[in-house]
Amino acid sequence: MDNPLKLTEMVKRGYLTRFLLLLICIFIIGTTVSALYLYLDIYRPLDTHYSAILSIITEIKETLIIRTIRINAFFYLLISAGIVILGILYSHRIAGPLYRIKLYAKMVGEGRLDSDIKFRYKDAIHSFGKSFNDMTKSYSDRVTVLISEIQQFKDAIAELKSLTEKGKDTEIAMKKVLEQDNRIKKLLNTIRL
Repeated sequence: MDNPLKLTEMVKRGYLTRFLLLLICIFIIGTTVSALYLYLDIYRPLDTHYSAILSIITEIKETLIIRTIRINAFFYLLISAGIVILGILYSHRIAGPLYRIKLYAKMVGEGRLDSDIKFRYKDAIHSFGKSFNDMTKSYSDRVTVLISEIQQFKDAIAELKSLTEKGKDTEIAMKKVLEQDNRIKKLLNTIRL
């Protein structure tokens, strides 16, 4: 039998690539800013006299380690802040939709099939929402058809009962009940597959 399900991607293409590229950009920008800051912090114009140049080099040598540690601390703080902010934004694009899926699945489990799940365009699993909504719509349509068939089955049984109580011929009514029973069985078989 042909499988009507086709494989689709649940997470948008390039999601991980964009995330990693943003991390690399944060690292490069942080490195550039800290190098520029270090350069501006230790830059001293050299004088024309040998003793003045020697004095400047000695001063730079003595303060270079302290300034490098301070600038690296700033650099790592900047990188950490960028990664935390990026992590929060990207986890929000995953965790938020998963939480909505959980609530929506609970609603569907309670039999409320009249609403759709909606995701923001930038959510990681945006394309999954359409598939989930299609599944719920299909399920809702089958439930509606099944309810209608069950109601017709009840009507056919009521008609059969009425004819039996009146002592009339029940052959046609019995055929109707059996046909309705077969349709319901077929519907239930399609739901199980």
